[in-house]
Order: sequence, then structure tokens, then C-alpha cells
Amino acid sequence: MAFTPDTMSDTIRPLFRAPIEDTPVSNYFNSLPLRTQLQELGKCRFMDPAEFEAGVEPLAGKKLVIIGCGAQGFNQGLNLRDSGLNVAYALRKEAIEEKRPSWVKATEAGFQVGTYEEMVPEADMVLNLTPDKQHTNVVESVMPLMKQGACLSYSTASTSSKKA
Repeated sequence: MAFTPDTMSDTIRPLFRAPIEDTPVSNYFNSLPLRTQLQELGKCRFMDPAEFEAGVEPLAGKKLVIIGCGAQGFNQGLNLRDSGLNVAYALRKEAIEEKRPSWVKATEAGFQVGTYEEMVPEADMVLNLTPDKQHTNVVESVMPLMKQGACLSYSTASTSSKKA
């Protein structure tokens, strides 16, 4: 089904009503023009709640690569690994060479860590858990590296600073 303003459900339509300038932090998706957002959503499939009944089982045997090892990325990686999943981290080359805190945390916790070029091509799912302001650069860097059929996921942590 193609998404247009007329075919959007009442659940999705409000996501497109606020202009970008009303969004406190612009993430990758919000930076796209409305037409492109609709085209991208047209490629997506919304999951049925019944698909979650198996828990993480559908991801068993898949390689999950997390980009971003801050508060969100590190803790989500721990949770996913504790659920029995194969989790690794892709960090910028400089972060690895300079042994930045993200590299230290991930390696000390026993995760496999490598550059985007080393980790992303083998990933079945790439989770972009970087700060919102980095989403566009990360997406543009990793998309060409991803194998056919891999899934790209991202989380946004933007909150409204407006007072009610």
C-alpha cells in the first residue's frame, strides 16, 4: 500500500502534521521531505502484534550490529545479548584507534567491536543508536555497506522542551 496523506491511518497521520521546526531535535527521518518520508514508509511493513509472541526467537542466529555505544546503545546491547542474541558494535575508526570510552565499554563487556566497514556488511540487522543529530550521517555511511535484505533500525530520544 502506498502512503499518501489520504491513505495514512489516524495513528500515523499526526506524525506528519508538525513542521520540522517544531521538532526539538531533527533525526534522519524527520529531515526528509514529506514525499520522501511517504515513499520510505511505502517500503515498510507494520508488524502485527502476534509477530511478537515468539519474543526474540525470530532474531536467533542473526547478527545484530549496534552503531553507538553510549547510554542507549550499550544498555540495549547488554539486554539483547542477555536474551541470547549475537550482538556486536560498529564504531567509527577514530573511536577504535583512540580507544574512546565507547570502545572501552564495549570491549571490556566482551563484545566484538569493529569499524563500519568491518561489521555492517555481515549484519542482518543494524541498529543506529547514536544521538539524533548524528542519524543522517550514520545512515548515509552505513546504507551502502549493508547486505541485501538486512534491516536498518534506529531509535530517537528527542523530547519536547516546550512547556505545556
